[in-house]
Amino acid sequence: MFMRSFKFSMLIMFFAATTAVSVAANFYVRKGATGANTGSDWNNAWNEMSQINLSKVACGDTIWLAGGTYSTPLTLAKTCTSASPLLIKRVLSTDSVPVAAPGWNSSYNSQVIIKDSGNVGIRLNGITYVTVDGRVGDVASGVSYGISVQCSSQTSCDGIDDGNQNNNYTITHVEVYGPPCVMAQSCSGNGASGINLPYGGSGFTYDHVYIHQWGEAIRAVNWTNDTIQYSNICCTHNDNIQHEDVMYVNPPFNNVTMKYNRIWQSPNDGIFFDQGGANGFYFYGNVYYHSGGQLITFKSGYTKATNIYYYNNVFENDGTYGDYQPGWLDFTGADSTSGEMANNVMENMYIVSSPPNANHNAYSIKSDSDGGTGSISYTAGGQFVNESASNPSVADFHLTSAGVSAFAAGKTLAAPYNLDPDGTTRGTGGSWYIGAYQSQASGPAVPTNLTGVVH
Repeated sequence: MFMRSFKFSMLIMFFAATTAVSVAANFYVRKGATGANTGSDWNNAWNEMSQINLSKVACGDTIWLAGGTYSTPLTLAKTCTSASPLLIKRVLSTDSVPVAAPGWNSSYNSQVIIKDSGNVGIRLNGITYVTVDGRVGDVASGVSYGISVQCSSQTSCDGIDDGNQNNNYTITHVEVYGPPCVMAQSCSGNGASGINLPYGGSGFTYDHVYIHQWGEAIRAVNWTNDTIQYSNICCTHNDNIQHEDVMYVNPPFNNVTMKYNRIWQSPNDGIFFDQGGANGFYFYGNVYYHSGGQLITFKSGYTKATNIYYYNNVFENDGTYGDYQPGWLDFTGADSTSGEMANNVMENMYIVSSPPNANHNAYSIKSDSDGGTGSISYTAGGQFVNESASNPSVADFHLTSAGVSAFAAGKTLAAPYNLDPDGTTRGTGGSWYIGAYQSQASGPAVPTNLTGVVH
């Protein structure tokens, strides 16, 4: 009896140990690979996005993408968990595991381009805890994005779309670039949308994405607890079908955050809330500039939007771009008592209807100040490092000394609104500055009023 129990215990321990030491697998995608097309290494890599066999891939595994131009869409359908997500990464030369895989070549460390050969570049078809990561990319410094989805030859397409609801996934360091028909205003069919998510979902994040040259940059329906952050959105245009929205919103739309983004060259419509019903929109630390017409609009005639919060943003119209001058924010379809608008710079901008609990905002159009506690008027000119109407992609809305002087009397807010896009804690040096940035230069603010002893 003792021996039988001992053997059974040893068997349990063996299976537990085997499970504990199991490791995630790595798979490979390389354009032009001529091996067995199994994804097992670089020699036998899947040679197109459409060749990826997700039935062989388990949650917790990583799929490595080599640089090159792919002509089929990346279609994803995988349900994973937070403890064991599926990772899809553009490879870098500093990644030890894929560099050690048979067939590695340093040329694989290059941009992954997904050309839209049909009507979509990336299709999300019911995923949970999946990450697509381009690893690198920055507009202002000119660093190419690790993954670039390009709709270069189509007259009707989406950069990223969904075929089902998707939850708790992340898209990061991905460029989504629209077709020439957008700027020519000659698209057909359904037009051109950068990120088109009519099925929506909850808990997903778009981080460090660059969405540009689309009739509609983002279409949002049925979103809950989702985030767009540290991203660049620009150059929307009437494509002959779509109506130049930065983001077109239909309910349900609940507790969605847009933070630390740069948005420019929006001629009209901007972020457009249609058909009401939104509850919870958190827009903070953004710079929305070189744009005209309505930058954010809550359309009237429906259930009013509630819990709308605008904190620490710069809204700027430089008078050189847009269908209408100056620009404006329209709160007609929003509840004026639910939410708050505080610490925003409104340069050559005005307001339609009553914003929710407005205070501590700065207006260059003096006659249009909201009249709230701490709200001020100022004369525009020289408050920012570089407003750059001629090259808006490199505009810099950090404060100059004139900006520090003009915008020093902001309202102190609790986390998460106490950090600026650089990660600088607001209130450093004793002042909370109105607008997106706490510091005068890129990076953390330099401490002042320090004393020391020389030894």
